[in-house]
Amino acid sequence: MSAARSNTSRRRAAMTRHRLVQCNPVAVAVSRQAMREAKLDMHIGIYDLAHGAPCGDHLACLAYTLAMGASVEARDRLGSADGKQMHAALRTVVAMSAAGNRWDAAQAPVLFAADKKAEALMLAQPIQPQALAEACEALSRRVRAGTVALGDVAGPEIYTAPAVAGEAL
Repeated sequence: MSAARSNTSRRRAAMTRHRLVQCNPVAVAVSRQAMREAKLDMHIGIYDLAHGAPCGDHLACLAYTLAMGASVEARDRLGSADGKQMHAALRTVVAMSAAGNRWDAAQAPVLFAADKKAEALMLAQPIQPQALAEACEALSRRVRAGTVALGDVAGPEIYTAPAVAGEAL
């Protein structure tokens, strides 16, 4: 019996946190609630930020959610109106970051709407490939640091070119 426990313990220790969340519905529910709370604070901040204010953290949060949402939508329904809106909003966030991580208050309603769609998509499909999550996190880090360039995110040409399997936005 102790050998069986030992093997089980080793297997559990080897599982990544991502995999453990996939296996546990309570962990998924807790993660969803934490995301809702964080997004609520961020959405209030979108309308609270003054034009031209430094906003690296807000842009990084938006970049992660929009990249995840746009990538999932492109994978499932390339060319959909929601996917195009999330993709355009992501490119706007990247452009704002590349311009010095300064907030453009005129973009708040558009970014809010696209982020809500991406958030709803993430809540509906909480389990995504680890590689996609890592790519979105890397983009988010570059946005926060202000080292991202507009060329780091695909342009509108992805809607006219044949899709490549596994290609991220």
